[in-house]
Amino acid sequence: MTLSTFAIATAMAAALPLPPPAPGLPPPEDRSSGGTVEFKPRWDGNDIVSGSKRLSMQLNSTMTLTESGVKLFTMGYSCRAHSKATGKTYWPTPSYRFLEGGGKMRREGNALIHERPFRIEDYEWKGAFRQRVELMPDGIVMIEVVWTDPENDNFSLRPIGASLMFPYATAGGRSYTVSGKAERFASAPDRSSRHWKAGADGEIECSFMDDHAARRFRLFAREAETGGSAVMFNLAGGANFRIMEKVEGRRRGYRVYLDIRSGMAETVGENVRGGVDFEAVEHLRMPRSGTRNMLVNPSFERGLLGLYQSGDVGYEYHPEKWDLPIWTADRSQRLHGARALKILAWAKGGRDYRNLETTGGAILHPVVAEAGKYTLSFYAKGDRPGKLRLSAWILLDRLQLRMRERRKDHGVAGRGMEAPLAHTRHPGVDASGDTS
Repeated sequence: MTLSTFAIATAMAAALPLPPPAPGLPPPEDRSSGGTVEFKPRWDGNDIVSGSKRLSMQLNSTMTLTESGVKLFTMGYSCRAHSKATGKTYWPTPSYRFLEGGGKMRREGNALIHERPFRIEDYEWKGAFRQRVELMPDGIVMIEVVWTDPENDNFSLRPIGASLMFPYATAGGRSYTVSGKAERFASAPDRSSRHWKAGADGEIECSFMDDHAARRFRLFAREAETGGSAVMFNLAGGANFRIMEKVEGRRRGYRVYLDIRSGMAETVGENVRGGVDFEAVEHLRMPRSGTRNMLVNPSFERGLLGLYQSGDVGYEYHPEKWDLPIWTADRSQRLHGARALKILAWAKGGRDYRNLETTGGAILHPVVAEAGKYTLSFYAKGDRPGKLRLSAWILLDRLQLRMRERRKDHGVAGRGMEAPLAHTRHPGVDASGDTS
């Protein structure tokens, strides 16, 4: 069976004329020096924004601070658990693999609350983890974590505390200060470590990226609300700064304060998409937005540019089949321009690489988009009227096309479909349509 997809468009309005070619790319702006401004942080969905800085809260209870899209750190809580019965060691971080029954994230006034149960082996305890991120009236961000240990004595726990992971690519060689002592980030993993204790005033005062105006920020904690000490390790994944937690009976946790008010204004321009300044991060010039179609090569005028095979190619060995391409840029059937995407699909089951229902589909080049509602539309026809079904999945970072024979229990979907996009965090959406 064959299917020709004439054109695919993801748009918020009708297409506009193509813009003129962009000029050469100038050197990226140096934001490490210059004057700074005091901003008033604000909530933007589950993010806190202050100038070009953005603190993003994730569903796995971690949070990431970025500046113009450049990651400064990822912060989270972890705890090592040892099972006396099996001898196994677990890291019950608040992540999906330990989630049973679902976690909850909700807003309470100016705070974001995240609660999560846990399950290890055959034991589950609810109310194990609670995180509160509150934007205080003065613009300081208060981060509070409370962990309740399991009542099951089979598990012994070793806390890790508040953990900030700084990428070497961003932090390497940069300066930071803890309790009045100036230090520099390592540029690669090593065996060294640094240790600090709360000062005479009972506080741990930290400032990071001291030599970069746009990225500089402060972090401080009180001895009465933490374990009163901090440590820095240079691990494989980055420079790991930890503030130890406070333990009271079966409850342990910490409260720290983040100050991201000082910095530079958020970058604006053609190269900023989804809050990421691609010129600053990757020294890239983004496609001009004069046309509303956001996909790369949507009418296949440049052949299969931007189209990738998804999944495996099948386990069965049939040499003669490798001369039969699944995807071709065909000139015999077209709606816009000179070409259309021709899909050759295999109707039978098994691991035949042409069976797109079991071996994967085509993936289009990722699209960077602002949060909002977008329309996915396409035109298609096949050689088996009423029996083919084309599915388009909008995943975390890509658009995937699949084709299969239509089942009698599948309803007919419209030719134009809408799917939400929110930066890189959104559920998969199955926008399906039947051929005629």
